[in-house]
Amino acid sequence: MSLQPGDKLTSVFKANIEIEKRLGEGGQGIVYKVKYNGQPKAMKVYKPAAIRDPKAFYKNLENNVSRGSPSSAFLWPEDILPPVKGPEGISFGYIMDLRPSEYEEMSAFFAGAVKFSSFLARVDAAIQITSAFRILHSRGYSYQDLNDGNFFIEPQTGKVMICDNDNVAPNGTKTGILGKPRYMAPEIVRGEAMPSTNTDRFSLAAIIFMMLTMTHPLEGAQYLVPCLTPEVELRLYGTNPVFILDPNDKRNAPVKGIHKNIIMVWPELPNYMRQAFTKAFTNPCLHDPNRRITEQEWEELLMRLRSDIIHCSCGNDNLSWEKGGLKCSACGKPFGKFRTLKMSGCDYVLPLIPGNVVYRAQLGTANVDEAGKPVIRIVMNPADRSIHMLNVSGREMECITPTGRRVPVPNGKPAPANPGLALRLSDGMVKVL
Repeated sequence: MSLQPGDKLTSVFKANIEIEKRLGEGGQGIVYKVKYNGQPKAMKVYKPAAIRDPKAFYKNLENNVSRGSPSSAFLWPEDILPPVKGPEGISFGYIMDLRPSEYEEMSAFFAGAVKFSSFLARVDAAIQITSAFRILHSRGYSYQDLNDGNFFIEPQTGKVMICDNDNVAPNGTKTGILGKPRYMAPEIVRGEAMPSTNTDRFSLAAIIFMMLTMTHPLEGAQYLVPCLTPEVELRLYGTNPVFILDPNDKRNAPVKGIHKNIIMVWPELPNYMRQAFTKAFTNPCLHDPNRRITEQEWEELLMRLRSDIIHCSCGNDNLSWEKGGLKCSACGKPFGKFRTLKMSGCDYVLPLIPGNVVYRAQLGTANVDEAGKPVIRIVMNPADRSIHMLNVSGREMECITPTGRRVPVPNGKPAPANPGLALRLSDGMVKVL
């Protein structure tokens, strides 16, 4: 299906579509900017013969449109172009929202062409991705082709949009999609399994690791070969994968002067993150799909990591802290002591510094749709530089003073972060220490 600016089409839902311009092209198809009933949208059109089983793929696409998006993070298919049979095969497509121009492809970050504004933005992006996939999997889907081409990220804030959702299918469904090399689980690389929620979890762990370290977890010394032949790739990613920081196997260790990012970042990560990554990429988790770290576990770890980050005036993000006496790892400036916030769902505390966030999951048990949402933001009153807790939960909170007085705090309103004061939301609570 060859399309030019000005061409007009009609969707399955009888919407009027007008081609404006080509946005990009990949292995499966071409993406266009279009007017969809007069509104700006994106449209992906598949190349004939690019899909192994076009009938099954089209049916799955219909089902995804019918079921609707699991979360606002996904650029989900909204409407479909009916199949058109041409001399080269069947072609069809779908409509989705456009990504805003300020969002960049994740692959550009990994290539060094685009940089995050801060380490905090990296963690925020990782939390959003993890929360979105927790919701997706809870709906019974598997993503099937999770890789660095699936995400658009805003570099300043870490906000994320997830694309290529045409490959998403009910867990266990075979769509003919295996994934992208470097991101497929070892059992798929070996030809022993098809994509599923459990194989998604390997890919998700790899994405999280790469976002925080800008290094692939399996590409150390053994990756440095003259040519990445199919046999070498099979060994690296399938038959004999070795974590780049495996404490018991140094064959694939980072090489000085080459793996600069991981050598710099790994010692700065808190111990609980290093332990989680080591668990994710060594046995038994590496080769037993049922033992892999879940989305909920990653979500909780990343929320804790975000709580630990202290931004120094020199521009450096310090990735862990202790009460009092901590100095910036870059400039040596002492941070002094912080007041802290005790959260009812955690066994750690959060330093009361502007920019920190309390998530619903940190207050206790939460459903998957709410777990990754911020409910409190720590802000500074510019008038007197006092610290406040801003209610961003979307619901009213209850403020409990040290004397026991109870005062409602509407959504969007602050409460002073005074010692002994507490905020309650449903069955969860935070208390200023």
